Amino acid sequence: MEDIIIRYITSEISKDELKSLKKWLQVDENQKLFEEIVKANQELAIAYNSVDIESAYNNVEKAITQKQILKINPYRILLKYAAILIVLMSISIGMYSVLKPDVPILEDQIVLELEDGSLLDINKNETKVIFNKQREVIANLQLGVLSFSKNTKKNSKLIYNKLIVPYGKQFKLELSDGTLVTINSGSKLRFPTTFFGTKNRDVFIEGEAFFDVKKDESSPFIVHTSDMNIRVLGTKFNVTSYQNEKETFVVLEEGSVAVNKPSEVFDKNKSIIIKSGEQIILENKNEEYKIIQEPDLDKHFAWKEGVLFFKNDRFEDIIKKLERYYNIDIKNNSSHLNNVRYTGTFKGEKLAEVLDTFKELSEFNYKIEGDVIIINQV
Repeated sequence: MEDIIIRYITSEISKDELKSLKKWLQVDENQKLFEEIVKANQELAIAYNSVDIESAYNNVEKAITQKQILKINPYRILLKYAAILIVLMSISIGMYSVLKPDVPILEDQIVLELEDGSLLDINKNETKVIFNKQREVIANLQLGVLSFSKNTKKNSKLIYNKLIVPYGKQFKLELSDGTLVTINSGSKLRFPTTFFGTKNRDVFIEGEAFFDVKKDESSPFIVHTSDMNIRVLGTKFNVTSYQNEKETFVVLEEGSVAVNKPSEVFDKNKSIIIKSGEQIILENKNEEYKIIQEPDLDKHFAWKEGVLFFKNDRFEDIIKKLERYYNIDIKNNSSHLNNVRYTGTFKGEKLAEVLDTFKELSEFNYKIEGDVIIINQV
């Protein structure tokens, strides 16, 4: 039946095949699968536009009649067949990955966890259409970006997913409202499949992410961390909230945001407002906020370009960034180094090259044992 569907989409279907297709579509499950395949072919499931089976059938009948007087370019048809086959293969792979419960997930894989607990490994180099267990298209993975489609169906249930980005990886996500999120290594983002019909656009971050929020004055975008809530209408900002870090902070590239404690009900008159080029820090996970008027923006945004940027940073904090960046454990037996501060930038260097640079400034030795770096005093 897949061959017939291909010929249907490319308008190469015969009348007998069309009758077979129409009979096959009398089964509800077949209609659903057919609808998803057609939608996947139309812009790789970017939109959730409804497919009218009867209308599509009538359109193809017209195409069959017209085909008798049109000259068809065989190379163009071949390209159409190849494109449709790729879509069908993507659908099959996407459905298999989500529906099969015993697919092994490795620790160094990017993982999409659906609300029902299903796990899907995300490979940035793949192109695929992603289905849920109800065989509904929920997202499209293409060119290293996972894009969720806007669902405009009435009474859509608010369903949350979680994207888990391990050490050594970064990933880009497009939410259903068009907001773009770049997620740093060692981070987890919880977000709904669609924001349609919601009063607020709520997401939850543990780790670090850069948000380029699509403006929607009728629906504030709220980023929740364990220590603060960040409310915006449309802006660009970076949030850092790692569980093993002493500070939680937000840095704005443009726009403005309102910050309040998770335990507080939002009140614009009581919230702290920060503007473009400012930073707000919650130090030592306590109750005190501090606003930095002119932070070094390169320091906070460089990670998006794969750059390690250190400026007067403590070695203890640098180690944590190195662990996330290189996906490795570092055991520092030279505790006197923890408060030594360093400045420097690295991009593409091997971990040994980075450590050798620090060695030139401070005396210590290190050895590599598998996935563990051990630092000792000289």
